[in-house]
Amino acid sequence: MAGTVLLIAVICGFIAGYVASGKGHSYGGYFVVGFLLGPIGVVIAIIVQPPAGSAGLQRGSFSAPGPRPGLFHRSYYDGQAWTDRPSR
Repeated sequence: MAGTVLLIAVICGFIAGYVASGKGHSYGGYFVVGFLLGPIGVVIAIIVQPPAGSAGLQRGSFSAPGPRPGLFHRSYYDGQAWTDRPSR
């Protein structure tokens, strides 16, 4: 019985932390909320709004530069493309 309650608390903590971190909040803080409050903590993480001025923190808003030209080839990413020389 106690093991089941602990397992549910940990799962709720992970879910609440994941949801809140996707909105720009602290993963650890909402993990604790989800752990202590269980499903109520998950609902709180779902309802909470992103912090003011955090439009850039939405999940999936960053695009990676793509694969490097070769595994053992030394190359540098200058913010636009992969090059053979480091940017200065």
